Amino acid sequence: MGKYTKGKEEPKKDPLDSQPVTSIDEDENGNVIYTSIAGADLLEGKYYLDEAKTKLRVDWSFGDEKNKRYTTLYMNPDEWLSNVIKMLPYGLIDKQATGIGATHLELHSQRSSIIVTPTRALALNKKKDEFLYVGTKEDQRATSKAEIKAYLNNANIQYKKILVVADSIDKVIEAIKENNENVYANYFLMVDEIDTLQSDNSFRPALSRVIDHFFNFKKQRRALLSATVRDFTHPDLQQEPLTTIKSIAPLQRNIDLFYTNNINSFLAEKIKEISNNHPTEKILIAYNSVLNIRHTIELLPEELKAYNICAILCSEASNDEAGNYFGELTENYLLPCRINFMTCTYFIGLDIKDDYHLITVSNCEKVYSALPVNKIIQIYGRCRKPNIILSDTILYNNTNLKYFRNLKTYRENLMKKAQKVIDLLKAANTLKESDKDIKDLFDRIHKAIVERATERLFNQQSFELVRDTMTEKPEISYFNIDALYEKMEAYSILYSSKKGLYNQLKKLYPATKFNNVPDIKEDKDKKIKDNIKEESNQRFLFRLSNIKDELTSMFQSKNLDNRYLKKKIRESDGKEKEFYIRIMAHHQYYDIIFLTKILSDIALENKKKYRNLNNTLIFRALEDNHPFKLQIYQAFKEGKKYSSKDIGELLGTIIKDQFFKTLSLSQKRPSLSMLMNLFNSCVDSTYTRSEYLVKGYKPKFKDVEIPEPLNKISSKEYATNYFKITTQSKK
Repeated sequence: MGKYTKGKEEPKKDPLDSQPVTSIDEDENGNVIYTSIAGADLLEGKYYLDEAKTKLRVDWSFGDEKNKRYTTLYMNPDEWLSNVIKMLPYGLIDKQATGIGATHLELHSQRSSIIVTPTRALALNKKKDEFLYVGTKEDQRATSKAEIKAYLNNANIQYKKILVVADSIDKVIEAIKENNENVYANYFLMVDEIDTLQSDNSFRPALSRVIDHFFNFKKQRRALLSATVRDFTHPDLQQEPLTTIKSIAPLQRNIDLFYTNNINSFLAEKIKEISNNHPTEKILIAYNSVLNIRHTIELLPEELKAYNICAILCSEASNDEAGNYFGELTENYLLPCRINFMTCTYFIGLDIKDDYHLITVSNCEKVYSALPVNKIIQIYGRCRKPNIILSDTILYNNTNLKYFRNLKTYRENLMKKAQKVIDLLKAANTLKESDKDIKDLFDRIHKAIVERATERLFNQQSFELVRDTMTEKPEISYFNIDALYEKMEAYSILYSSKKGLYNQLKKLYPATKFNNVPDIKEDKDKKIKDNIKEESNQRFLFRLSNIKDELTSMFQSKNLDNRYLKKKIRESDGKEKEFYIRIMAHHQYYDIIFLTKILSDIALENKKKYRNLNNTLIFRALEDNHPFKLQIYQAFKEGKKYSSKDIGELLGTIIKDQFFKTLSLSQKRPSLSMLMNLFNSCVDSTYTRSEYLVKGYKPKFKDVEIPEPLNKISSKEYATNYFKITTQSKK
C-alpha cells in the first residue's frame, strides 16, 4: 500500500448519480488520501491505519473489464466498521474480515434500508425493537402489509430499517409503493450473505427475484455483502464495483483435519473424547444433515444423549426430524446445551457469543452435506468472541463419484445450453406474434421447452438453467449455474481424492494438520435410522391431523381459497408446505374431506405416488370435450383389450402430441412403467391374460373411488399445466 501522488487521476463518476465513485483529498501534509469509497465516507482521522500516517487505509485500482473498480479497505485487529466509515459502500462487498459489524453498521446508518437475509434465523438474530422484521414469526404468523405500512408511517422512526427474508421481498417492495414512496430511490437495499442466495436458489427459486429488484435500485443505493464472495455468472453483477474489506492481521487457524471412511462413528468418538477431556466446555458440530446428526447422537453413550445435553439447531422445516432435540440460540446468542449440532440454517451470518470446541463435518455421500471451502470459512466465523474457538476440528470423507466436468468450460457450456433454450423461446414468441394460428401451439410448448433446460448433478439434484424474471422475460438462471459450478468444483478439487481438502486448507491455513483415520467398520444397524425416521413421521402426521381439521373448517365457512392457501404455503416448510401446495392444486375440484384424506394417506410416500394421484384427479376433473380426454377415449375403446405394449405405443403418441415429450419403449429408463401408471390414471381396467380390458373412464386410485368433481377444468386449458409427466425415473 503506497501513497498516491497528486497527479493520480480521480476515478470516473457514477453514471446514475453525481457523486464520485471514490473521493480523493489531501491531508495537512499534502499527501493524497481517500475520504470516501463507493459512497461510504471515512470518519475524520481514519484515513491511515497507524498514528505515524505511513499506511493508507484504502487502496484502489481499475480492472480490465469495462473499467470495473476494485477497492480495498484495510482494518486493524478488533476494529469495528462503524468506527471507520459512516455507512456501507455500494456495489459488491467482500467482507473478508469477519466480526466487524457490517450489518450492524447498515442497521444504524442514517438512511432508510432494506436488509435482505437468506434465512429467518439470520434476520431474527439481527432484529431489535426499532427494526421491522418481515417474514414468518415465532408464532408461525407472517408479517402483513398492514404491519409494514404501520411501521413506515411511524413518525418516531426517522430512518426505516426493514429486515426481510429473501422470499418476502416482493411484499416489502409492494407495501412501500402502496405507501406512495419511491422505494428504489429512497431506500438502500443491502443483500446479506449473497453467496447463500447463489447456493440455495435451486430449491428456492424466489431468491432470484431479489436480484430482479436489486437492479431496479439506483446503483449507489444497493449492495451485495458476503464474507466469502464467489464469482458471478451474471454479467451485470460482474460489473458492480468491488470493495474488499481485509484485516491487516490475517486469520490464523490451527485445524485438525481427519479423513475417515465412517463419518458418524468417528464423530461420536470425537464428541466423547472432548467431553471426557473437557467436561464443562461446550461443543458445536456443524453438520448439514439432521438424520445423520440423530444417528450420531444414538451412537453416543446414554449420559451424553439426553435432551438437556444435546441440541440440534436447524430450520423449522427439520423440526420433525430433530424431535425433542430441536433447539435455538438463547436470547444472549449463547449455545443452549453442552453438545450442540447445527445445520446450514446456522452456517451464515449468525452471531454466536459463546466459547466452544468446533467440529465441522463434510460428508460427501450427499451433495447438500459436502462443504465447499467458503462454507467452512463461514462456519468458523460464527464465533463472535475473539480467539475463543477452543479447538478446531474438521471431519470429511471423499467420493467415488465419476463424470466430473472440465471446470474451465463447465460454466460456459451451461450458459450455452441455457441460451439455446432462450433463443428458441424468443423465436417461438416472434413466430407466434406473426402467425396467430400457431399461438395456441407455442403457448402449450413453452413449459415443455423450459423443462428441458435442466442440469442434473450426480443424479442427486436437478437445476433449472432458465427462469422467468419479474417481468416474465426468460433469462439464464445465473445463480443456478453458480451453484452447479461451486458443487462441481468442490467435488472435483476437494473430494475426488483423500488429500484434496487438505491441500486447499493448507494454502489458507499453513498450520492445518492431516490425520488419516484407520478404516472403521460400517455400522450395519439399520434400526437406528428407521427409528429416527418413524419418530419424525409420527410428529408430522400428528400435525397433519390438525391441518385437516382446519382446512375442513375453512371450507365449511367458505373461506378456503387460493389466497388463504398461498399464505399457508409461505408460512410453512417441508412436508407441511408440500401438503398445502397439493391441496391448492385440487381444492377447487373436490370435496375437502375426501381430498385431505387421500392426500394425507400418501403424505409420507414418494413423489411417484402423488404424481399418479395428481394425474388421476386431473383426468377426472377435465371436461369431457377436453382434447387430452378425447384422445384417451379414441385410443382406448371401452370393452376392448390392450397389451402393455399397445398401451405404451398409443399413450406415447398422445404424450408426444399433448406434452411434446418422446418416450421410447426401447430406452433403459422405465418409460413403459410410467406409461402404464398414466394409463391407470385415465382408464378403469381389469387385467386378464396379459391384457387390460377397458371398463370405463372413471379410474380409481389404490382401489379408492374418485368422487364426481365439484368443478371441471375447461377444455381450453392446456394439459401441460396440470398433468405431471416425467421422462425420468424419480422417487
